[in-house]
Amino acid sequence: MAASLTLNFKGVDALQKKLNGLPKEILEEIDGEIETGLRRVEGIQKQRAPFNNRKLAQSIQYVKEKDGQHKLFSDAAYSVYMEFGTGTKVNTSISGNNLANVAASAYQAAKSREASGVKFYDSILAWVKRKGIAARYSVKTRKRIKSTKSDDKRERQAAFLIMRHIKKYGVKPQPFFFNSWFEERPKINKKIGDALRRALK
Repeated sequence: MAASLTLNFKGVDALQKKLNGLPKEILEEIDGEIETGLRRVEGIQKQRAPFNNRKLAQSIQYVKEKDGQHKLFSDAAYSVYMEFGTGTKVNTSISGNNLANVAASAYQAAKSREASGVKFYDSILAWVKRKGIAARYSVKTRKRIKSTKSDDKRERQAAFLIMRHIKKYGVKPQPFFFNSWFEERPKINKKIGDALRRALK
C-alpha cells in the first residue's frame, strides 16, 4: 500500500491479558462495539474524503482480520498527501492530538514516493478535462462548445501549469482520516467501558 493510511486496533487481545477470566460473551460484546464504532468511523471518513471521482472514498476500508483485531485503512496512493498536504503546506498536527511523530513518519513515507512524471500529469489532465477548466463556452447558448484539437492543447497547457504550481508550492491538507477516528474514539471507549462495568458487577 503505497503512501497508505492505516489504523490497527487490537484492543480485545490486550483486555484478555489484563483481565483473565473475563466471560467470552463480554469479550464478544466488546469486539462487536469496536467493529460497530470503526464501521461508523469508516462512514465518516468516506463522507469527508476529498471528492475526486470518489476514488479516495472508495479506497477507505474496514477489515476485521480476526476476533479482537481490526484494521481501518485508505490505500489510495495519494491518501497521505490529502491528509497532511505537501510541500510548503504540510500540516502534521491533527486536532490537537499528539500525533506529530506518526504524521511526520507517514508523510515522509509518502514523500519518498512522491508522485511525479507522467502519472502525476495524467491525473491532473483528467481532472482538468472533468472540471472543464480549459473549456470554451458559447455566450449565446450558454453551453460548452464541442471539444476541438485547440481545446485539447489548452487542457494540456492548463494541466502543466497546475502540476508546476503543485510541485513548487504543494497542496493544502484536507484531513479526512485521523480526525474522524479521534472524534469517534471517546464514544467507542464509553461503549467498551459500559460493557466492562456490566461484566464486573
